[in-house]
Amino acid sequence: MGHAIEDLNERIKTSAKRFFDARTLDKDGKPRRVIDLHQRNPLFYKKGETAYEGGFASPGMGKVYKDGSTELVAEGLRLLATNPKALYDVDPEHVFWLLGLLGGTR
Repeated sequence: MGHAIEDLNERIKTSAKRFFDARTLDKDGKPRRVIDLHQRNPLFYKKGETAYEGGFASPGMGKVYKDGSTELVAEGLRLLATNPKALYDVDPEHVFWLLGLLGGTR
């Protein structure tokens, strides 16, 4: 559902892109660090799957797809629903960003 929310709402997609870029790109607009997701978790990720390091609650949140969509809404909502304290403890900024989306202010 989170992917559909991001894909179908241009305001949310733009906000996700801005949040993602702020966390993953250096001042020159280059990725700070690329993570090999398959190397981190070969049972879950396929070879060649990568993500950008951004201090997210899970490495997979740093994934970006060819169409520019991210995992920030989908994975963020999943964690917010299943373990909000863990998400808040690791990445409070992501929690506040999600709450802003849900409240219509982001």
